[in-house]
This record gives sequence, structure tokens and C-alpha cells, in this order.
Amino acid sequence: MASDDVRKPSLRIAICGGGIGGLCLAVCLSKFAHLEVKLYEAAGQFKEIGAGVMIWARTWRILQSMGLDREFSKIAHSPPTGAQGKFIRVQLLPKPEP
Repeated sequence: MASDDVRKPSLRIAICGGGIGGLCLAVCLSKFAHLEVKLYEAAGQFKEIGAGVMIWARTWRILQSMGLDREFSKIAHSPPTGAQGKFIRVQLLPKPEP
């Protein structure tokens, strides 16, 4: 095999959706030379939609292992502290009928 001979990817992968899950999957899979990864997103551009994202400790460790923690820290509202917090869920239920 000549040194200028480049091997073509042996597996093509399509990822539908450019949300956090699709983007993380694309980052992970793109590290393998034998994979050709294409990401498809319906939105014309990425923009803030007003939603917040909470990242749990395990998720943060995954982002660290992917090498994404520094970039996420730059845009985070508050950087991770490692502190444990409490989670409260509130759900409005319809009033019972008389």
C-alpha cells in the first residue's frame, strides 16, 4: 500500500438531529478514521431558544472525557462546582371537579 493511498471509510453513519445528543454522538464517532459521519439538522441555524440545560455530574464527566468541558465552561451560566444540589419537581394538576 503506497503512503499516499488514503483508506476510504468503511462505514457511513447519518445522525439526524443536531441537539446535544446528536452533536455529542458526532464528536465521539468522528474520532474513528474508518467511520464517515454526517450530521443532519432541520433548523437553518443554531440559535438560543430560551431553554436552559442542566448538566448532571455524570454528564459532565462524559463531556470532560470528550474534551468538551473547557468550551462548555466558557458559555455556562455558572461553572460546575462539584456541589451536590437538590432537585424539586413541580407539576400543576387540574382541579378535581365537584
